[in-house]
Amino acid sequence: VHQPSSFCPLMEIIITTKQGKEKCLDPKSQLGKFILMKKQKHREAGAAHLTTTSAQTSSSNSTRCHVASST
Repeated sequence: VHQPSSFCPLMEIIITTKQGKEKCLDPKSQLGKFILMKKQKHREAGAAHLTTTSAQTSSSNSTRCHVASST
């Protein structure tokens, strides 16, 4: 997901097909919403996994994991 910038004023999702081609998707389209939902669920699942394992690591690691999972 690319946020608006001076180069492109629109938010866009860039996907790579199985054939290796890059395509732009509107995040408001049905497919764009589906991809964003899947990405969020994947991120939440990863955050839950990191939270479970971070109790066994130092506090600096858990802080770093928390920051990485919130992006």
